[in-house]
Amino acid sequence: MKVTPGALFATLRGKHQDIVVRSTQAGHVVAPHVPPKNPKTAAQVAVRTAFSAATSAYGNLAPDQQAGWDALGASTMVTNNVGATFTLSGQQAHVSVNATLAAAGQPTLANAPAKVAPPVLPPSTLTCTLANGQPSLVVHPAQQYAGLVVIYGTKPLGKGTKSPSKSTYRKIAVTNALMPAGYDVTTAYVNKFGAPPAGSKVGIKLVPVSASGHSGLTVIDLATTTGQ
Repeated sequence: MKVTPGALFATLRGKHQDIVVRSTQAGHVVAPHVPPKNPKTAAQVAVRTAFSAATSAYGNLAPDQQAGWDALGASTMVTNNVGATFTLSGQQAHVSVNATLAAAGQPTLANAPAKVAPPVLPPSTLTCTLANGQPSLVVHPAQQYAGLVVIYGTKPLGKGTKSPSKSTYRKIAVTNALMPAGYDVTTAYVNKFGAPPAGSKVGIKLVPVSASGHSGLTVIDLATTTGQ
C-alpha cells in the first residue's frame, strides 16, 4: 500500500511490530511483515549470482561506459508493484539488461546497447496430455514467431488453481523460434518437475527478449492435464 506520510511517519523506516515501512522512488510503502523463506534452490542461486555479477561488474566499468548506462537507464521507464512509474539509474539498467541476457543464455554486455524495442509475442496456448502415463506438453503460438523466448513453467498444480503466483514459475527452456505447429517442452518440463498427474494444472509463461536485453510483455496460459 502506497501512503502519503505526515511529518512523524516520514521518519519511519524498517520493521515495526507486524508491518514494514520502506522508502522507494515512488514514496513510502507499508506492507505486512512476512518472515522470509530462503530454500536456496539452484534456480534462486543462479538468479542471485547473475544479479551479483552484474552489480559487481558495473563498479569496474570506465566512466564513459557508466555514462552510457546512465543514458540507457534515463530512457527506460518501468512500473513498480504499487503502480508508480520511474526511470532507472545506470547501475539498475546494467543489472536489468545483463540479468535478462544471462537468463536467456546470452553473453552479457559491458557497453550499454542501443535499445531495441521488446518484441511482441503472439497469443499462445499450452496443451498438456498423458497417453499411457507418458506426458506431452506443447506450446502452440497463434502464428510463427522468430526471436529469443525464455519459457517458464510451474510444477503440477491443484485442479482449483486459477492464477499461479509469479514465484511458482521456474525457467525450463530457451528457444529462438516458436512455430504454429507447436514447440514441444515435454523433456524440459519433465526434467524440472517430473510428469504431471492427470487432472493437475500446469502453467506456462513465455518471455520475449530483445537483442538489447529488454524483455517484452509475457504470454501466460494455464492448462489442465488430460488423458491417463
